[in-house]
Amino acid sequence: AFPDLSTLLKRSVQLRVVSSHFSSLPHNASLRTTQYQLALSHLSHLSPTSVPSLLLADFNNSSHAELSPLASLSDCFPSLPSSDLFRTSPTFGELYPLIPGAARNKPRKVRRIDRVLIGGEVRCVGYEEVGREHVRGGGARVLDWTGKDGWAWPSDHVGVLVQVEVRDEMLGY
Repeated sequence: AFPDLSTLLKRSVQLRVVSSHFSSLPHNASLRTTQYQLALSHLSHLSPTSVPSLLLADFNNSSHAELSPLASLSDCFPSLPSSDLFRTSPTFGELYPLIPGAARNKPRKVRRIDRVLIGGEVRCVGYEEVGREHVRGGGARVLDWTGKDGWAWPSDHVGVLVQVEVRDEMLGY
């Protein structure tokens, strides 16, 4: 069990956590941009910029540049040049690499679309990807879309697990 944050700090701490699943499909880029702006507006409106905030999401972005409306937030992913952030350590498209029902074994676009973005007085101190191992036992083998016997995975996305520290003026961090 995890201790309550207010117990650790001996006082109440405000932390805003928002989870979302943004629209998919490449032709929905303009809709996603609007959704990103609404999420950021919601975070900004409901909490001052210093309040620790986390935005956890399947962003379904088709490029790194598509995330520009969220530039005021920081990605918990370990630091890389922004041009590398889209294809490095993909969270989608590799566990189930083929699109179900697509002609000629069309592959999925492998990319990192699952992210934890942070803002305010919070910093990311740990980042891990989970769920790259297939499910074992209990009839965990399934037929893939071609009818071949394959492995079952926890999800078609790799999970993102982060550890954050919330700034506390009394403790320094």
